[in-house]
Amino acid sequence: MPAKKPNNPVPLDDQLCYAIYSAGMAIQRVYKPLLDDLGLTYPQYLVLNVLWREDKLTVGNIADKRPCSSAWKREAWFAGQETRRTRDKSW
Repeated sequence: MPAKKPNNPVPLDDQLCYAIYSAGMAIQRVYKPLLDDLGLTYPQYLVLNVLWREDKLTVGNIADKRPCSSAWKREAWFAGQETRRTRDKSW
């Protein structure tokens, strides 16, 4: 019976997922001071970008277009609520 090779994990620096994660974190660090001035989180900023680009979207429409986590859907819902409140105040 042949000896089993040890199942050593691939070092993080050699994994594509870690590189993508690190790049995303670096982008969020750059945006953070700008978004803090606006009182937004990065997920809220992403949702607002989608809403600004395409008019009359619902949270369900956004979720249908992109794979979303439940946290992202919550952010979209809250951003939509804030957009409606702001729009209602301007009338």
